[in-house]
Amino acid sequence: MTPKPPHPPFAKKALAACAAWWPVFLLFVVLLGLYITAAIKAEAVAKARRDQRKEGQPPVNVVTLTLAPTVIRDRVTLPGEVRANQELLVPSEVSAVLVKKTREEGEAVKAGDILAQLDTSRFAARHQAATASFESARATARRLTNLNRTNLATQSDLDQAEAALEEARSVLTATRLDLDKCQIKAPFSGYLDAYLIDKGAFVTAGSPICKLVDLNPVKIRVGIPESDVRHIRTMASFSVSIDALKGTTISGGRVLRLARSAGNMARLYDLDLLFPNDEGLLIPDMFARVDLVKKIREKALVVPLYALITRKDAQVVFLEQEGIATAREVTTGIQEGWMVEVTSGLASGDKVIVVGQRSVSEGRKVNVVRRANKAGELQP
Repeated sequence: MTPKPPHPPFAKKALAACAAWWPVFLLFVVLLGLYITAAIKAEAVAKARRDQRKEGQPPVNVVTLTLAPTVIRDRVTLPGEVRANQELLVPSEVSAVLVKKTREEGEAVKAGDILAQLDTSRFAARHQAATASFESARATARRLTNLNRTNLATQSDLDQAEAALEEARSVLTATRLDLDKCQIKAPFSGYLDAYLIDKGAFVTAGSPICKLVDLNPVKIRVGIPESDVRHIRTMASFSVSIDALKGTTISGGRVLRLARSAGNMARLYDLDLLFPNDEGLLIPDMFARVDLVKKIREKALVVPLYALITRKDAQVVFLEQEGIATAREVTTGIQEGWMVEVTSGLASGDKVIVVGQRSVSEGRKVNVVRRANKAGELQP
């Protein structure tokens, strides 16, 4: 039998060191095991005590909402201002004295209606003189035409007479137009908002006589944040509520114009909406609230915003299951008013605790005092 070679000196030292530390290692393992066992027992005892306390506590009165698919809209309400569809300071095209206001301020008028009458005496005299000159030129042209046929008048004389006739006709037309301009007429249908001068005042050409506004339809201007501009292009209709009309909602608005550049430092883009105003309820400068619906979820599960409980980075709701409160982590989507969409964590038919949820904990007994089947039943 071949004898084993002797261990080198350093190996003997290593073995001796291991033999010395081995009892210490075993002691550490034993102590660690005892600590873990004690911790598990302590947690079990604490849980048992909590369960005993819960068993001994009276049930918490709660209200639940049974979830069912419904419609929710991602909407934003922005302030706006009512403006006239058209607004014009109707000017005088001639200089004359205002002799008559033919309408009452605030009265509805149609396109072509006479709004004011200017003094026609000067223009009537010019027109009368132009008429006489025209008749004379026409008679001269006719006479020379007949004479030219018998060679008693030269072609040059006839040409001069015809040129004079055309000049007289132009002057007659101009004086007729000036005479007509003494009647200030409405260029479009609307309302005579106000007269800007008094009867008897001298009006120069280009000066405004009155203010005319078209209020059916009306424009409502609203500033759109740049983040919402892209949604405007896909929207077909709009609704608006008017504070001065006790929140009356008017629908059927359509886009008239969306500005291509921001108009101020707030980075808002002017949006002009056109709304019908058949009853004349909307008048300029009224404050409006424009409702913009960006998204619609047809079959969404929604809960009241106040039913959510934030825990660190998570959102939790409590469900009622056979008289016991159960926590459920959820993720949320779009919000409409006080309701919020739940995109994961809940299912149709779940009973969400919406009143008393902050007084319960996992496993706590609850007493349902009211069961709501629709979110509308819970509206504050």
